[in-house]
Amino acid sequence: MAEVTGQEDVLLADDYAGWLNAAPGAPAVRRSTILRQRRTGRLLVQAEVHLLTERLPAGFLEVLGGCDKGLGAAFGRLKIETRRELLWYGRTRMLGLTAQDARTSARDGTVRGYRLIVGSQPMCTIEETFPDALIRDSTP
Repeated sequence: MAEVTGQEDVLLADDYAGWLNAAPGAPAVRRSTILRQRRTGRLLVQAEVHLLTERLPAGFLEVLGGCDKGLGAAFGRLKIETRRELLWYGRTRMLGLTAQDARTSARDGTVRGYRLIVGSQPMCTIEETFPDALIRDSTP
């Protein structure tokens, strides 16, 4: 289940503009989301997305707003084929956690950044942070 924790109109910073093959300062939407396990409510991933608004199909943000499974479900509903391109990966401290999420996540995580490409144009960047405890608990 996707829980939107923030969404705002922004102007692209240089690094995001470079990853999106766009001009710095281009209008974009930054959306922060937490994905949780539906049954237990456990934090699965924190995500931050930068969507390049000029490349979004008409009505995309409205469809996205109605998808409880997040960005992938919105692309699926509109039957938009995407491909992913890994930009970077690493380790990070997880920020902005609730007390419960801090207890179950171990506070640090593995992070990856990638972009979604439609046709030949990158449409958005996605940064996902997976809690260490989730990775640890899923290893046999």
